[in-house]
Amino acid sequence: MSRNLNEPASLFTLTRSVSEGKSKSLAYASGWYALIAWIVASALAATAVAQYVETNRGCISCHESPMSRSDFCDSVPASVWRQDDKHRRAFELLHESNSPDTTARDKKQALVRQILGFDLREAFVDDRYSQLIEPTSEEAKSRVATVKACLRCHGTWPKEADEQFASSPPVSLDLGVSCQACHGPGERWLAVHFSESWRRVTPDAKAALGCTDCRSPVAKAQMCASCHVGNLAEGKFVKHEWYAAGHPPLPSFELASFEAQMPRHWQSLREKGPFRYRDAPSTGEEPLALDQRLALERAGVPANAIKGSYLEANFADAIAKGLQPAADLAGAKDAVVGGAVAFSIYIRSLAEYASHVGEGDNKATWPELALYDCSACHHELRSGLGANTRPKRNHIPGRPPLATWPQVLTRLAAAQTDGYRAENATSRWSRIRDLATKLDKAATGRPFGEAVAIASAASDLATALEQLAIDASNMRFDEQAARAALQFLTNPRNYESADFYSARQAAWAITAIAGDLQAGGGSMLFAQNTDDPLALRLPSGPNRGVMDNLRRWLPAAGKYDPVWFQQQLKSAANQ
Repeated sequence: MSRNLNEPASLFTLTRSVSEGKSKSLAYASGWYALIAWIVASALAATAVAQYVETNRGCISCHESPMSRSDFCDSVPASVWRQDDKHRRAFELLHESNSPDTTARDKKQALVRQILGFDLREAFVDDRYSQLIEPTSEEAKSRVATVKACLRCHGTWPKEADEQFASSPPVSLDLGVSCQACHGPGERWLAVHFSESWRRVTPDAKAALGCTDCRSPVAKAQMCASCHVGNLAEGKFVKHEWYAAGHPPLPSFELASFEAQMPRHWQSLREKGPFRYRDAPSTGEEPLALDQRLALERAGVPANAIKGSYLEANFADAIAKGLQPAADLAGAKDAVVGGAVAFSIYIRSLAEYASHVGEGDNKATWPELALYDCSACHHELRSGLGANTRPKRNHIPGRPPLATWPQVLTRLAAAQTDGYRAENATSRWSRIRDLATKLDKAATGRPFGEAVAIASAASDLATALEQLAIDASNMRFDEQAARAALQFLTNPRNYESADFYSARQAAWAITAIAGDLQAGGGSMLFAQNTDDPLALRLPSGPNRGVMDNLRRWLPAAGKYDPVWFQQQLKSAANQ
């Protein structure tokens, strides 16, 4: 194939490198080159001045084609996302305009109207929801701001895109949480990521081009938790007044279980097996072909960000410790690291909200009840001996505390970082626990606490949790570590098992880790015949509704029996 000198080097590179190492006929290869060239050229032409590429042409058309399979991506991920992933319908679920069930559609639109205070359609100029109305009045300005707050999670419209995309979304809303919502705006990296040389680029260099590091369990958990837990800095926060108006309550969040039930549309590094550039050759670093190096250079990748292998580029710290990240058990790793991240995201949002109380024209009011433990107020009333099944609190009764569930897997992450060794059992966790106790006192020293003290204590705790997540990600996640994690989680003394949400968090993680170990009966843990007492099954897939799921989840929380759960832990320990 001769190079067209008028063709960008990066485009020439990607059309060559897609099929490197494969024995294809010339006719097949030529057709594939032409297809890729058309996809990239049309996607970039459609958004010549934007950061985002046209999703259908730039992402989906390729990743739905079996022709795009390679030794690195041996699947058709966009098909899984389109057919089975509820993220695809994240915006449609707000209006259900295309639903053949008119009753369900009318109920959904009425609910959203109740939450927003106005009809969703009134914030847009057309029935296709392609453009927001101009904020020419205070009422219009308020509606636009409210709908954008929804679209931070129900679409692909991040806060940082607002300056360039003031009234029209970067990606069509009918694609919901699309490819670029998670992988990042693709204009600067779409072309070059087809090249196998892209595998040797560091995550920081990719991030500088807009590409999110979805292979890092820390970065992935931060991204997912930003919506599923909340991230105030990114404008992803469900206020208590929205919950009170009918927004479904967010469940506790366990990364490994959520991505498995999503369902996952990617392979873990362990599942991929060997692929080109995964490991550095024993004979020394394999030099890149000139056109591949030029493609990376023109994309803006600095030479020092191109490493000898995929593992060196992505897992340098782990390799320096003698670890083998390609052999990590992905479910166990995501459960442990994701648990610490979820707690850090929650506490960081708490710190940021509390720090803005009373500040400026947009001052926050205190308390914001969405930041507290919902079940402290919303629970079945019990008295007498039954009261012993309520979680134990370390403050004056009647003062709502912060959520308990994020601490379960955070303590597990601390144990993982300390190697589950008895002599180190308290070293990492003791500092986290002391900071959490300080925050609890600030939040409950008087009803709803004092914002300034909460902001300070929460900031310190969030910083410690963020470092814990990083440290935990650079530990060994082999079968021995997974079994140690199961032993930790099946001991109810290691967390507050009288709390439904904490129990569910532990059960999700146990199920995920048992699945990694292929433990017999792992999928039947915490089940009673066909019943699901902890509501572990999420409303994933196209046919299970979030609102319908509440009819299972909320009664399950009300009927939760800690004694039964502890019996289940004993059974799980014997798996």
